[in-house]
Amino acid sequence: MKNIYKTIIAVCMLFVGTSAMAQAKSEPSDKPVKIYIVAGQSNAEQRGNIPWTQKQWPEYNKIREKLWHYYPEHKPPSPFLGETYDKLGVEFVAGTEISDAVENDVIFISSAVGGTTLYNKWLPPSGVKRLGGEVGPLYTRLLAHTLDICSNIGELYPRYKGQGYELAGIIWFQGENDCCANTQGYYQDLLVDFINDLRKDLGVPDLPFFIPKINDGCWEPGATDVRRANEYVAHTMKNVEVVHTHDLRQKCHYNAPSYITISQRLAKVMLPYCKTPVHIDTKGVEAAAKIFYAQRQQVVEEQDMTSLKKGLVDYFKFDDPKASSSVNNREGIFGLDPKFGGPKETTGKFGNSFILKGKQSITLPGYADPLNKDGMIDQLSISFWARTSGGKSTYRIGKGEGRDKIESLDGDDHNNWWTSLFANKRGWDVRGFSKGNFGISTTVKRDGVDRTFGAFTTSGFAGNGVEWIHMVVTYDGIKGETKIYKNGELCKNKRSTDLKYSSEKHAKQMKKAGNDDVSIAPIIADVKTALVLGGNQMEASTEFHAYDELAIWSRLLTEEEVHKLYNNGGGSEIPAN
Repeated sequence: MKNIYKTIIAVCMLFVGTSAMAQAKSEPSDKPVKIYIVAGQSNAEQRGNIPWTQKQWPEYNKIREKLWHYYPEHKPPSPFLGETYDKLGVEFVAGTEISDAVENDVIFISSAVGGTTLYNKWLPPSGVKRLGGEVGPLYTRLLAHTLDICSNIGELYPRYKGQGYELAGIIWFQGENDCCANTQGYYQDLLVDFINDLRKDLGVPDLPFFIPKINDGCWEPGATDVRRANEYVAHTMKNVEVVHTHDLRQKCHYNAPSYITISQRLAKVMLPYCKTPVHIDTKGVEAAAKIFYAQRQQVVEEQDMTSLKKGLVDYFKFDDPKASSSVNNREGIFGLDPKFGGPKETTGKFGNSFILKGKQSITLPGYADPLNKDGMIDQLSISFWARTSGGKSTYRIGKGEGRDKIESLDGDDHNNWWTSLFANKRGWDVRGFSKGNFGISTTVKRDGVDRTFGAFTTSGFAGNGVEWIHMVVTYDGIKGETKIYKNGELCKNKRSTDLKYSSEKHAKQMKKAGNDDVSIAPIIADVKTALVLGGNQMEASTEFHAYDELAIWSRLLTEEEVHKLYNNGGGSEIPAN
C-alpha cells in the first residue's frame, strides 16, 4: 500500500509548465538520472540575472523538463527556468548543454555558502588528521545533501520512475576567503584531501571534479596560491578539470555575462565526461550512505513519558489512513486541491504520516481549546515533527479565525511577515514561513481592543525534503512569555515589541494597525473553526509539507519534557491513555 501511495505522490509532484517558454512535455528517460553537485562559496551560489539571460541568450530561454535544480533548505526541486529557478549560477549553460547532449534526466544540487574557507567550514577529515580541529560543517552538509537525494530520489524528484541514478560530478568554486584569512598556504594539500575524502565518502572513487579558478580582482596575492593549487590537482589527480576566470569581471562577485562565460567553459570540459558513466551502478553510493547515516545516528534512550499525560488536550499520531485522534478516536477530514487531490500517505517519524501539497489540508474536528471561564487560553504548548521541501511557502497548524489583512495607512500589509492571516481575528496559529522562520500568531486584548500578537525565531525550520525536525512552542499568557524550541534546543525569539521600523511612515502604520507594542496576554480563542493543518497555497508545485506526532497541552512543557520528546533526534511517542 505504501508503494502505491509513493507512486501517487511522485505523480502529484510533476511540474506542469504554464509559461509561454514551456516545451511539450517529455517522458522521463529510462537511463539513470545524472546528479551533479555545485559547491563552494558565494560565487558558487546562484547570482546571475535571469531576465538579462533570456534576452541575450534566447537559445537557453526555455524550460527543460528533464533538467532540474535543487537547493536544499532554500528552494524545492524545479526545472531550469521553472517556478523557483529565479537566479542562474555557474551550472546554467553547463546543465543545458549536458541535458541536450545526453538522453538522461539531469539534476544539479546546490550546496554552497558564501564567505567560507576550505581551512575551516569545508575542512575534510584528512585535513583534520594533519591540522587538528573538527570536520567542517559544510563538508558534512555536502555529504548530507548528496546522499539525501540519492537515497530519497523517488520522493524528491517527480520524474523518477525507478531508472536509477549516477553521481556524475562536482563543480567546486571556492578559495576567495582562504585568501582573506591568509590560509592559502594550506590550500593545495587541503584541496587534495578534499577531493580524495569526498570520493571515498560518496562511494565514487573516480568522481570528476570541475574547478573554476578564482579571479585576481580582490584576492591577490593569495589568489595566486589558490590557482596554483587548482592547477596542481588538475595535473596530478585523475578526473579533475579546471577553467580560468581571470579575464572576466574583476570584482568579488561575477555578473550574469561572466556566469554565462564560466558556465560555457565548464560545459566544454564536462561534456566528454557526461557521455561515459563514471560508475555503472549505485552500490558504492548506497554503501557510503549506510556508513554516513550510521555515523549520524544519535543514541536514543528509553524515556519515562508519564508526565506528558498531564494536561494533554489532544494527540494525533497520523498512523492510520483516517488521521484519527489518539485521545478519542475522532477521524480527520482531508481537504482537496483541484491540482493534487487529497493528502497522500507517506512514512512518518513514527509509523505513517501525510504529505500536503498546494492547498491540501487535514481538518481535525472536535478539538477543543483549553479555555478559561472568560473563553480565553491562559497557557498552551504545541509539539510536532515536520518535514518540508523548503522554499518560501508557509506551513501551518492552527485553530484561528482571520481576516484578509491588517489595515495600514496606505493599504499595504507591512506586518504580514509575523501575522498569520488565519489567526489575526481570533485564535492561534503556529507556522513556518520564508525559508526557515518559525513562529506563533495569536489574538489578545490590549487596552480593551483585540490585537494580533506575534513571536518568531529566525533559526526555525528550513526543510530539505528528507529530515524530520522537531518543533515545540509554549505560550504563557499569564506570565507573558513565549518559548520556541527546535530539535530540543531553546531558540532566541523575537516578539512584535522588538520590531525595527524601516521608516517613520512604517512606524505610524504599525501603530495604527495596533501591532507596534503588543504585550503577551491570554489568547482570545472563542472560535468555532476546527484545528487545521496546511491549507496554504504553496509557492511552487513541487513544494510539500508533512506533519507527525502533533500534541497539544493546556500547560507549559518543561525543558526536560521537550528533551524527552526530541530524544536525541530519535523522538519519543506519548502515552495517550
